[in-house]
Order: sequence, then C-alpha cells, then structure tokens
Amino acid sequence: MIARSRIGRSPLVGIVPLLGLLLGAVQAEARPEVVRWTHSAPADVAFFEAHVGSSPGSHDQVISLGKPQPDSEGIYQATIEVPDAADVYIALRAVGADESASPLSNERFRPAPVDAGDGGDGGDGGGVSTPGAGEPMPPTTSSGTHYDFDGLAIDSAVPGWLDTAEGHSLLEDDSLFGIASLGGNEVLSTVSERSDIHSHVSGNGSTWTAPLLRGRMAIEDPTASVGVTIQSQYPASDAYYRLGRSAGGAFRIEGRPTLECASPSTGIVPEAGVWYRFQLEVLDEGSQSRIRAFVWREGQSEPGAAQAECVDARSSRPAGGTIGVWSAGAGGKYWDDLEVIEPVDLGGSGPLEPPVLIQVAPAP
Repeated sequence: MIARSRIGRSPLVGIVPLLGLLLGAVQAEARPEVVRWTHSAPADVAFFEAHVGSSPGSHDQVISLGKPQPDSEGIYQATIEVPDAADVYIALRAVGADESASPLSNERFRPAPVDAGDGGDGGDGGGVSTPGAGEPMPPTTSSGTHYDFDGLAIDSAVPGWLDTAEGHSLLEDDSLFGIASLGGNEVLSTVSERSDIHSHVSGNGSTWTAPLLRGRMAIEDPTASVGVTIQSQYPASDAYYRLGRSAGGAFRIEGRPTLECASPSTGIVPEAGVWYRFQLEVLDEGSQSRIRAFVWREGQSEPGAAQAECVDARSSRPAGGTIGVWSAGAGGKYWDDLEVIEPVDLGGSGPLEPPVLIQVAPAP
C-alpha cells in the first residue's frame, strides 16, 4: 500500500497544502519509490516518517510510513509517492508513543527517472574504447565527503590519497595513479598494467564506520580489472571489502582476506568506454556486517534491489576504515564522483535513535 502524506497532529495543520495538492493534481504526476530501513529499538517506535525535499538537508514534505511489519532480517519497507519529474532527497525519522521524535536518519538521493535507452547490462565491449566525460553525479547529501577531482592538474597526484605498489603491497608508490581529463572532466585514473595496485584516502578524517560509497568507474580495455574498496585498512594492513571486476568478469563483492559469500556477483559485465555507476554499502548489524552492492550503466535506472549481498560474521571483520580504488591489467581505468556517506545526526533532541535508511529505489 502506498503511504500517504501525514497531515499533522492537529486536524487543521496542512489543510491549505492539501487543498493546493488536490487542485494541482491534474498538472502534477507522482512516481512511487520503495523505502527500506531498519531500527535498533523497534519496540520504542510508534510510527516512522519519511522527510522529502528537493535539496540536501531540506525537507518540505512529511509522509507517514506507519509501522510496517519487518521481514525476518528486521528490515521495514514502505512505498511513498514523490514528484514524478523531480530529484528528491529522503531521510527518515522515528516517532515514539509520547510523540518524541528521533533525529533524522542518513539521507538518500533519488534522481528523476531517465530513459533506459538500449544499453542492456553490458558486455565485453568488443575492443578498446576510451570513455568520455559522462554525466557527473551530484553530491547526495550535504554531510557526505565528495571527491569529483575537478580543478586538479592533469597528471598530478591527488592530495590526501596514498598509492601503494603491486601485489597488494602496503609500500607507497606515488607514480601509479593521477588525474586525467576525459572530455574536459578531471577524473582519477591509472594506465598502469601492474596487478593489484591501490590508491586510498589517507590521513586525518579518512576513517569511516559502516559507510556507504557511491560513484562511477569505467575501463577502456575489456581485459582490465577495476574496482573500489571500503572499510579498508590500507596502508596498515591488507584488509578491505571490494566491489570490482576482474578481466572478463562481472562486478562482484570480494574481501581481503577472502570473504565467503553466497551471492557475490552483480551479474553486470562492463563494456569498455562506458561509465558504470555504483553503490557499495556496509551495514553494521551488531554481530555481523552486511555488504550490499548496486551497479548500473550510466543512463539507465538504478536497480530496485541490491544485485550482490554478502554477510561477514568474522570476529576479525573491519569495524571501520578508509575508501579507495583497485586496478590491474591493460588500458586506462577511471573513477569519478566518489562520495562517502555515513548515518548522521541531522538535528532533533528526542530520545529515540534514528532509523538506518538502507535503500530508496523505484517501485516495481
């Protein structure tokens, strides 16, 4: 059932906006979006709210989600309606029986729908092809850390990033990664053919706990390997979670050390010369970490559900770390618009913990 906009606790609140909505219904269309979330203390929650707006951190619409029955993994789900042709930013709030409210949750961005085009799920590309500038990904939240590499000198190293040598080495080698220009857009790149090289964000403020990483990446040779890392312990130790593809394969979740996983592959085999957008996230579930991955060809719609999902219950699993990139094989490998998002306190003074917003995706 589609959740309806909450009028408010007073019967008079929201009547004027509601009349405006009814009068404008013939002029405006809405699209359904599926929202999925968890909460650490569900017994304390009377109902949940979705806060929706057109810019980061600003929400002018409040939609009551009620309190749906969670699934076996404690995940709640509801469908809301948002303006059909608008980019929207969505955060959640928990409300207790005494009407106390939690801070807002982490925020998720949902772009307006675009035409899927022909594209398909990708393929081996049939040959070498250098990607163009592509479509930039705007920051999805005002509190995220965003790396778009704009304004950096071509062939220069990226300030605050540390390159390490081949073979999963922890030794610094600052000759491996730098800035390239594709169609006038600066991106992080490497043309090195060395195997298992990395570049990671390093220094103060470079550790995140249970984060979400978004961005886009591309290859120009179909035999190249490319990927991103999260919860990385580099350069202290060779440990992280990775979303990447080895030569000829699909994007998949892997780990260092090896991560046992029942559903690691996204099924998306990248085509040379094409940008692929991704979302890689780590959910802290107390006794285990859940790692999810979404990959989609630029210009197509974001997947409605994670295509790959792994659970790490090892006592030695990383509790936090930095983010970075991984590379091997022939041709140029490129990354852009990398953004780190953590659950953040966006205000409020209620005793409730905020929900954890896992996903917002198009309704099937």
